[in-house]
Amino acid sequence: MTDHCWCGGKADDTGKCWKHRPRKRLARKKRLNPVNRKRKAAKHAERFGPQAQLCREMLCFACGQEQGEPHHWPTVARGGTDRDTVSLGKLCHTMGGRPRAFHATPLAEWEAFHGADIEAEKLRMREIVRAARWKERA
Repeated sequence: MTDHCWCGGKADDTGKCWKHRPRKRLARKKRLNPVNRKRKAAKHAERFGPQAQLCREMLCFACGQEQGEPHHWPTVARGGTDRDTVSLGKLCHTMGGRPRAFHATPLAEWEAFHGADIEAEKLRMREIVRAARWKERA
């Protein structure tokens, strides 16, 4: 028996190096990353709740031409929730390129191009949702 594998690596008693030795697969008893389904549903509702649904039904607030999609400001990664959404169309949100698309342009430049204030729109959307909730209760 040689002390080197065919690839040049140091061989063990089987005549193969650690790269070419047959491996035993570990049997998993449960999923690798268990998901708390209740918490996942609650997080999804927090991010895409009634205000985000309303954004899908409205027109883009910047151009008013196409159906909106929810845009979180601040982003979800920075702690944005459903209450922080505004309605932006596909072109004004992601697809339009600079200076039209929000995600391709700095905020000040985007607001100057569209003549829009995203913070004021966010507050306006909250008021619309609040009024809709009061109508449901009455």
